[in-house]
This record gives sequence, structure tokens and C-alpha cells, in this order.
Amino acid sequence: MRELYLFDFDGTISSKDSMISYAKFINSNPVFYLKSILFGPIYLLLLLKIIDNQSAKNIFLKIFIGKYSKQELESTSEKFAIYFKKHIKPSALNYLNNLKVLDNMAYVIVSSSLDIWLLPIANDLGLPCICTKAIYKNGKYHGMETNCYGMQKVLRIKEKYTLEKFQNIVAFGDSKGDKEMLEIATQKHYMFFK
Repeated sequence: MRELYLFDFDGTISSKDSMISYAKFINSNPVFYLKSILFGPIYLLLLLKIIDNQSAKNIFLKIFIGKYSKQELESTSEKFAIYFKKHIKPSALNYLNNLKVLDNMAYVIVSSSLDIWLLPIANDLGLPCICTKAIYKNGKYHGMETNCYGMQKVLRIKEKYTLEKFQNIVAFGDSKGDKEMLEIATQKHYMFFK
């Protein structure tokens, strides 16, 4: 039997949001809080549904990591992966470790988080990763490709895997951004890991 396991990351495998944690990690406390005030009106526009998730996230990332070079971000991300280990849910880690010893399975993290910080974490967990990709211009962070969120998760999964080859698709998620991914699964787990 061939099985595919799809795992959201933030809130599913981790107990904390990795984007906010990374923004705090890369900026000093005073700078983080000043930038948070700057982002406040954008967050309000998101809550009022005046701007979409993609636009708000792009602005957030430009505010919090836009001044850094690709090299600085990569170096910081390796350190962040070590720091962020404490936010991996033990039940999720145990499940993943048990899964990795079984044959005839494919498993992948599917996340809207940015590759900058998520790829080192996924590598540390020994998992492949489908996520939002950063765009660099002149060696500095410039923006992101289409946010791997909602239906985009399904499209990206289908780019990597031929779903018809799997007898069983097991998906894990915790938010509305995972809804479409959960819908393609034969087994759906919502807020599974505690």
C-alpha cells in the first residue's frame, strides 16, 4: 500500500507561529515592537478583509526582514532552526519519527511559511517541504512568490506528487488555510497533535 502524509507546520507540528517567532528572533526586542506598531494598521486591514492574506504577509515580511541580505537570512535561519526545536510538539515529533521507519510512504510538510526559515527546520526534522518561496533582488529579500496557503497548497502538492498513485492520503492541519488540503485527503486530522 502506498500512502502520502501531508503535514501543515505552524500550529500543527509546531506550537508557535514560525513567522512571528522568526521576526522576533532576527530583530532586537525594541526593533520588533516598533515594527509591530508599524504593521498594526496593515493587520487591521487584513482583519477587515480589505486586503488579503498574501498582501498582508508580503508587507509583514518586508517590514521585518526586508533590510537583510540573503546571506544574513540564511545564517540566521540555521540558528533559528536550533532555537525553534523547543516549539515542535512532542506528540508530532514522536508521530513523525515513527512514520519515518515505515516503508511505502511519502511524507511532506506543506506550509505557507517562508523557505528562508522553514527549510532548515524541515531538514532538521528529516522531512521534505513544500512552502512559500522567497524572492531576492540584488542579494536582499525582495518579496515572496504566491503564498502556499489554501488552494495553493493543493496545487503545489499536485506539482510534486501524482495523487492517483496513492491508495491513502493522510492530511494534518489546524486552520482555514489547510481546508483545501484536508479535502483532498482520505484521512483528515484537524488539530490532531497536542
